[in-house]
Amino acid sequence: MQRVLTILIFLIFLLAVPTVAAQESLVISESDSYVIIAQNSVHEKIILKYVVSQIPDYSLTDSIYVYGSLSNVEVYDSRGRLSKTLTPMEDNSTRIMFYLRPTLVAGDRCTVTVEFDKATENSGNYTYRIDYRWSVVPVSYKVVAKLPQGYTLLGSTENYVLHTEESGDMYLRWFGTWRSRFRTILAFSVGAQSQEEEKAPIPYLPLLAVSVASLIAIVGLWKFRALRKAGEVRPPEKLKALQKKPEVPKEEVKRILRMFTDNEGRIVEELLKKNNLTQTELCGKTDIPKATMSRVLQSLEHKGVVKRVGYGISKKVILTKWAKRWKTE
Repeated sequence: MQRVLTILIFLIFLLAVPTVAAQESLVISESDSYVIIAQNSVHEKIILKYVVSQIPDYSLTDSIYVYGSLSNVEVYDSRGRLSKTLTPMEDNSTRIMFYLRPTLVAGDRCTVTVEFDKATENSGNYTYRIDYRWSVVPVSYKVVAKLPQGYTLLGSTENYVLHTEESGDMYLRWFGTWRSRFRTILAFSVGAQSQEEEKAPIPYLPLLAVSVASLIAIVGLWKFRALRKAGEVRPPEKLKALQKKPEVPKEEVKRILRMFTDNEGRIVEELLKKNNLTQTELCGKTDIPKATMSRVLQSLEHKGVVKRVGYGISKKVILTKWAKRWKTE
C-alpha cells in the first residue's frame, strides 16, 4: 500500500512540474480587459501581453480563471487560434488553459487574446460579476467596462474611475499592479427605451418643418386677430355689410332719434343712411363742428351706439350691432 502511494505522489509531481516550469518562463507585462455590457449578455475580451524569460523543457502554457459559465470562448494570437482547454472549477469559475506557440524563444514577446460571452443576472435590477484570477501575476492590469446609453449605474463593489461620453455611453475603469485576482460586481438598471431591440429613427426634419409651420400659423392668427380687434382688418363679407344701405323704417327711426340730443340724433340718422363714415364726412353731412363732433361721438360710444375704428391716419364711425338692429325692430 505504501508503495502505491509513493508511485501516485511521484506521478502527480511529474504532471505538476511542466506547468510550473512553463509558467515560471512567462511574464505578463500587461493585462487589459474590455467588458461590453448589454441587457442580457456581456462580451469580454482579455488581452495578455507576454514576455518569454526562458525556454522550459516543456510546452509554454498559461491559464486564467474566469468566474461564471462561459460561451463562445476564443483564444488566439497574431497568427491565429491557439489550442485551449476549458475546465469548470468548484468555486463556479472556469479555467481557460491555452498553449503558446512552440517557436517562441527567450526574449520574445507575444500577445494572447481571450474572448468569451457571459449572461447577466436579473433580480429587479441587473448585476454582473467581473472576476479574473491569473496564474501568472501581471505586472499591471486594466479593466474597462462600457454601459451604453439608457443604462443607469447603481454601483460597484470596487472603486472606479467614471467617464461619460457625449453620446451617453459610460466607461468604468479599474487599474493596478501586481495583483493575482480582480473582482467587482456591477449593479445597473435599464431604461424603457434601452429594452427595445430596435428603435425606429426619429424623423427630426419632418418634425422640425411641422413645428415651424405651426408656429408661423399661430403667430399669423394672433396678428390677424390683433389687427381685426383694432379695426384695421375686416373680413370682406362684413365690410360689404357695413357699406350696404339698409332700408330703415322711418317711423321707427324717428322714435329712436327722440332718445338722443339734437347732434346725436343727426349723427345716428346719417349713419343709418350710410354706415362707415369718417368724422370729417359726418361733420360735412351734419354741420357739426369738429370739436363738438368729438364730444358727441364720445357720448354715443359711451351709450354703446357707435364705435370708432382706425382708418389710416383718421378714424371711421360705424354703428354697433345693437344699433344696426333698429332697422328691423
